Amino acid sequence: MSVADRLVLITAAGVEIPLDGTEGVDARRGAQGAELPPISITSYPRLIGAGDLVSNVRREPRQLTQPLLIEPDDGDVRYVLRQMAGWFGTGPCILRWEDDYGFYRQLEQVYYQSGLEGDEGSSTTGVDGSWRIANVELLALDPYWYGPETSITLPVTMRTASNAAIPSSGRIPSDGRDPIVGWTITGDAAADGYVELTGPITRYTLATQKQQWTLNRSRTVAAGQKVLVDSRPESYGSRLEGAIQPDWKWLTRFSVPFTMPRSGLIAGALSGGGAAARFVYRPRWLTP
Repeated sequence: MSVADRLVLITAAGVEIPLDGTEGVDARRGAQGAELPPISITSYPRLIGAGDLVSNVRREPRQLTQPLLIEPDDGDVRYVLRQMAGWFGTGPCILRWEDDYGFYRQLEQVYYQSGLEGDEGSSTTGVDGSWRIANVELLALDPYWYGPETSITLPVTMRTASNAAIPSSGRIPSDGRDPIVGWTITGDAAADGYVELTGPITRYTLATQKQQWTLNRSRTVAAGQKVLVDSRPESYGSRLEGAIQPDWKWLTRFSVPFTMPRSGLIAGALSGGGAAARFVYRPRWLTP
């Protein structure tokens, strides 16, 4: 996103504070840490030969420095600083880049660390005290920039190679070959979200090469009924739409709701007219 776009701080209470000068605080050029986040690599020495072997690669929390010009219309900088203490508070905030067309990407689980302690004797403070530049240090525990929620359609009917309907007693998929769903997850990384199954559906399986989940055959998704299979950490599990607590009986014993890969998926289904399935998620990006 360009420097002409707007930066918005969303407080833990959900209050949106535009950092464009309207509240006496203006985000300036010179941000650091907003682009590619750091990577942590864990390795161990080879038993034979030189060098190490990699055991784990992960994205680290993001350290972000954002210059802010504090220049209220009435010149009361300290009043604005007291307001900013409430904005950041002690809970996680959201830092959102947005444009005039409604597009945005945002950092979540953002915590204030430093930068508002004050230094009236430096060149970052106006002589008359009517303005101040603060380099605010922020920590984003989740390093990804998230985009608006979107969805992709998943299949609810599979057919054999001869294009015949799968019989009710047949194996899923009945021709012995798992169909690969052609799709691509938007973003730079795999995505957590939820699969929404709209009945009537009697069987459903979704799988990658390493993980899968299968709808329990003793539980049929009735016509018009919606079952969610959720891989998001805060709402992990399976449940009827609208339910708060997960109900694992919707899935078979060894089913695991998984983070969706960016491309390629194995699916098998048996359903009736009016059935539908979709994956709802928020794309994750490495840069704003």
